[in-house]
This record gives sequence, structure tokens and C-alpha cells, in this order.
Amino acid sequence: DRKKDILITPGGDNISPIKIENELINSELFEQSIVYGDNKPFLVALLVLNEEKNIGLIWSKIRKLKNIKKDILFIDDNSKDNTRLKITKLKKKNKNIFLLKRDSKKGIGSAHKIGIIWGYKKRYPIIITMDCDGTHDPVHIKKMLKLIKNQKYEMISTNRFLKKNSLSDWSFWRI
Repeated sequence: DRKKDILITPGGDNISPIKIENELINSELFEQSIVYGDNKPFLVALLVLNEEKNIGLIWSKIRKLKNIKKDILFIDDNSKDNTRLKITKLKKKNKNIFLLKRDSKKGIGSAHKIGIIWGYKKRYPIIITMDCDGTHDPVHIKKMLKLIKNQKYEMISTNRFLKKNSLSDWSFWRI
């Protein structure tokens, strides 16, 4: 049984969970009710900002996860390119895709929080958040799900710094 309160570690900004929860509750997306039987899918919350080039690649990798029920929530931080258009086209063809449009750039920390709260409110048993810029590869999702199921982990956190030179082309400020 889940606790009523969520402990969310601070991100890079000072937005409280209560403010985010109120923003979420007041959004049109929250009005859409999702009801599942005992075999609930897990949620992948994909954080996007000007990712029109990556949407198709990330979606195709997630779609290749066979025999696993999954829903995708794209959280768009007010992209200026065709990101929303690409997601909307995918959404029309796939009933398991949802889009949360934010009216301004609020940052990756609050996007993670919104995805977690949205998934929690919809009672997803497992919530995975990923950046859609390619630094998080969906091929690892199956392994994470196995660890959660077989090893009874409650939380798995990945680290982009484990591989030597994995971010060698990034500036110091981006890391």
C-alpha cells in the first residue's frame, strides 16, 4: 500500500511539491481518468525541450520493449521547435501516449516531479523518468524492471557519470 505523502528530493529549483500538485490538478490532462485492471502498465515520463530530432528514436526504442505494458507521458517544457507536433502525431496513433504542455521553461527538476506526481496520482505501480535528449537509453528499462520485480527494489537511480568519457562533449556547465 502506498503512503499518502510523497517525499520528493529537491531538484535544481525551489518549486514545492504542493505547488506542482496544484498545477497538475488544475491541468486538463489530470481530468483524463485512466483505469486499469490488476495488470497495470508502468509509466515512462519523458522530459522534452526542443527534442524533435529525438522523439522518434526514443519512441521506437520504448516501443520495442515487447510483452511489457507501458504508458508514455511526455512533459514538454515549452519547446520552440516541432516537438509538440511530433508528440501529437504519435499520440493520435497510440492511446498509451499522453502529453503535458507547460507554458514556460520550468526546468528538468520540476519536470521530473510533475511526472512522478502524475504517475502517482494515476496509481502506476512503477514510474520511470528519463530525459529525451538521448543521455538516458530506454534499452535499460527491461533490466530496471527485472530488478524492481525480482530484487524488490523500491527505487533505482541511474548515473550518467559511471562510464568514462560518457559526457566528454558536454560543457562543464551542462554537466
